[in-house]
Amino acid sequence: TFYSFQWDILLLECGFVASICYAPWVRLRLCHKNIEQIDNIGAWPLRFLLFKLMFMSGVVKVLADCPTWLDLTALEYHFATQCLPGPFAWYAHQLHPFILRLSVAMTLLIEIPMAFLLIFPISRWRRFGAYFQIILQILIISSGNYNFFNILTMVLCIPCMEHEKINETDNNGKIPRAYIDIPVFL
Repeated sequence: TFYSFQWDILLLECGFVASICYAPWVRLRLCHKNIEQIDNIGAWPLRFLLFKLMFMSGVVKVLADCPTWLDLTALEYHFATQCLPGPFAWYAHQLHPFILRLSVAMTLLIEIPMAFLLIFPISRWRRFGAYFQIILQILIISSGNYNFFNILTMVLCIPCMEHEKINETDNNGKIPRAYIDIPVFL
């Protein structure tokens, strides 16, 4: 059934949050160009969705009481048993068990405690957390094929990278804000 996989539910949640919670704020910002800065309250639901996804992905591994995750040996089996291995899966499977166990520990570290950085009130820390999530997703993509799931997770990191100043000035001599927005049509 459609709801039996995590990525299907994530696709529905992203569509809802982007269209109902985020798109109206982008439209408001585009319509009122004379407003210097509109609070990006619409990005917070997307940040919380990313936080929920990553935090629950890590917690479910620990709470499943699976000995491979608890003993940090999951990747010793994962690369050889996944459905659609990526181009580097064979090479990853050949890595030393210590490196594989360190990789499992880093995965759990990125997915559980570092997920809190995604909802941290300071944007620099949110960007830091998003960078780690993106690196994790790129590593997962290189070793396995999970279709749009990893790309969608990386797109969800975009709202964590807002409010970057650029070094140009507008006609009034003010430094404009450059917003990194998720497209309204998402």
